Parts: sequence; C-alpha cells; structure tokens
Amino acid sequence: MTGRFFLALTAMLGLAALALLFWKGQRETKRSAMATGQTAVEPVPEFVAGIDGRRAVEAASPPLEGPAIRVLVRDLEGRPISGARVRSKDDPQVEVMTDETGACALRFPRREWLSLQATAGGFLGVEDKIRCTEEITVQLPRACTLIGHVLDADTREPVAGAQVSPLTDRRWTPEWVGGESDESGAFRLEHVPATKSLMMSARASGYSDLNYPLDLSSAGDFVSIELLMVPTARLVVVVLEHPSGMPIAQASVNGMATDDSGRVSFDADQGSNGAIKVFTEAAGHCSLSGSLRREAVGSEPLVLRLPLLGRFEGIVRDERGTSVSGAKLVFEEYFFLKPNSPDEA
Repeated sequence: MTGRFFLALTAMLGLAALALLFWKGQRETKRSAMATGQTAVEPVPEFVAGIDGRRAVEAASPPLEGPAIRVLVRDLEGRPISGARVRSKDDPQVEVMTDETGACALRFPRREWLSLQATAGGFLGVEDKIRCTEEITVQLPRACTLIGHVLDADTREPVAGAQVSPLTDRRWTPEWVGGESDESGAFRLEHVPATKSLMMSARASGYSDLNYPLDLSSAGDFVSIELLMVPTARLVVVVLEHPSGMPIAQASVNGMATDDSGRVSFDADQGSNGAIKVFTEAAGHCSLSGSLRREAVGSEPLVLRLPLLGRFEGIVRDERGTSVSGAKLVFEEYFFLKPNSPDEA
C-alpha cells in the first residue's frame, strides 16, 4: 500500500513539473516578442448570435477564390470614368472603385457568368449578366435633364396628361417609368441618357402615338425640346360584300370589329405624312388595304366593299399530260373596284 502511494505521488509531481516548464516557455516567448517590438495576437473566432439568442455559433466567411477580373468603365465615347463603383450582385461583399484610368479588379469565387453592377455620379448605371473573361468593358451613358412641352401639331395648344418617356436600354438603371405633362403641356425628366440616337415616346388621348428621335450626344446637362402631337381622325367605316352589297358583321378594320350592320367607328392614327392607313379583312372575303388623307375623311361613313373568295380545283400536268405531284401553286391578284359614290373606296 505504501509503495503504491509513493508511485502516485511521484506521477503527480512529474505532471506538475511539466506544466511549470510549459508555462515558463510561453512566458519567455511573449517577452521575446515584446522585446522585438511585435505583439503576439491570438486568433479570435468570430461569433454570431443564435436565432433564439441563447447560444453562439462560430461563423467563418468563405474564401474568395478564382483569378481577378479586370473591369474597365467607360462612357459612350470611350473615355475612362474614375471613381465608378463596381460590384458583383451575387457577392455583395465584392465592391471596388475604378482608378483614374477607369480600371479596377474584381475577385470572387470562380463562375461562368457574372451579374455586374456599375454606377458613377453624373451617369446612368448598368446592371447586366456578363460572361467572365480576363477583361470586361462596361459603358455608362451620361445623364441629362429634359425640359420640354407637348403641343398640338395643328393649333400649338398645350397637350395635358401626355405620357412622355425615353425608350432606353433595359440594362441601364434606374429603370424608366416616364413622366406626364401638366396643364401647360410642360414636363421635366431627370436622368435621361444623353445618347446619339435616343427615341422619345409620347402618348395622349385623342392623338396619334409619337416616337421622336433625339441626338443628345453633344448636349449639355439641361436640354429643352418640343414634342408636336398629331390629333387622331375619327373614322366611321361600313364594310359591305361585293357585289351583293350585304353588310359584313365581325369584319376587322384596323383591328376593330364591325357590328351587325357592318359599321365600326374608331380614332385612326395618322402617319408622319398625314396619311391614314386602313386594313380590312373578313372570313371568306378578300382583304383590302390602302391609305387616305385626313382631309378626305368627311362626315359620311367610308364604305369598303370586299369580294368573296373563290375556290379553285384542278390538276397540274406537264407537257406530256402526266400529272405532277408536289407542284407549288401561288395565286395573287389585286382587285380594284370602282366606287359607287365619292365616299366609297
């Protein structure tokens, strides 16, 4: 019994001596680091609170692997844009700024496609999905402000309530929703892309839709314009069958259906040359298309007569009288009718 006690005591004393030696070694290491001007910092794991607030879970950010991609940000004329913010939409922590040459480097986990966002002061932003390559060039359009009026093309009276918007590239941000003219026909649009071929769109009740091209590539920060809208023409049409003169119900005139009396009325758009295009079709009848001047639209209905379609049956033979299979037959004929009165076409 005494021998076992001494063996246990000896083992305990040995462990205590080893612990003392380890402690002295750690102390000497810290003193040496302080003597050389260095501070030993132990790694501290990052913790985030649990959902229930009663426990902590160690969190570690995944390393960003993959080669760096060089991104060049330019304006539409190819000039570099410094101070632009470039980020990966899929990796919110990956955001850099361009230098004085308009260049920056993005590093993110390797993938085939990159959802790239680029913004800069005085420019519209860009958001696009781009295939990853060693170098990517992004172009930002310069932003300007449009101040203008919407007027009646005939009377130059203001057109209130017109919906005005530029037709822009879907990749540019912010997404455009347009503006509306006030009682004086005035409108103001911010952050309009100053491009060489910007198409302005204007719509208003009682007027033909307007698509107006603008060259803003050399314009300043503020641009003043006038948009002239052409009033629509109220058109009343009667569609009759030729030669019987019976009304044709459910005939389509510029997409509008006739009633049982063959009549339909609608506001017809005018082209840039003042012509009104008319296209009429009905089941079992020939179609009719043409145009007329706005001045020719009177108070009486415009009468359109559609001939019945014919049916042809036969056999195609060669010069020896042998029937030919697979022959392609094309029948195309323009049928002109003499109007019965000045109001008919």
